[in-house]
Amino acid sequence: MLDNIDSVLLNDAKLRLDKVYDSIGLNEIDNDILRNLFIVRLCQSMSKMATTEYLKSHFNEDLNLSRIYRYLNLLYNTQEETVQSISVDEVIKVAKTITTIRLRLPLNNKTITRTMMLTQKQQMLKPLFDYLGA
Repeated sequence: MLDNIDSVLLNDAKLRLDKVYDSIGLNEIDNDILRNLFIVRLCQSMSKMATTEYLKSHFNEDLNLSRIYRYLNLLYNTQEETVQSISVDEVIKVAKTITTIRLRLPLNNKTITRTMMLTQKQQMLKPLFDYLGA
């Protein structure tokens, strides 16, 4: 029975990152190249040449280097604003779920402010809040 198995692909990361890709709205851009580049960059950030090899060996995706470059050029020329707006829209959606509590202490009139970032998505925005001094 095991003699019939040619290879085994461990693509748990791909399955999980597919959900992340969809949840942030990038699935609005219907293109497998963008999806694959997104997933590989999160799994293993590397050169575009190494990305093609990683796709082939880990996900059995055969994507040549010139096709990646052509797609990135097309993406930049036709969909740059779409990608940016999807990213911004997702950040705004998550930011709206963050709660800030301000307490004024009656004894000394001192105000204490705390921002609550409880979910993983909210925690991802923490550096932005720190940068802005929020």
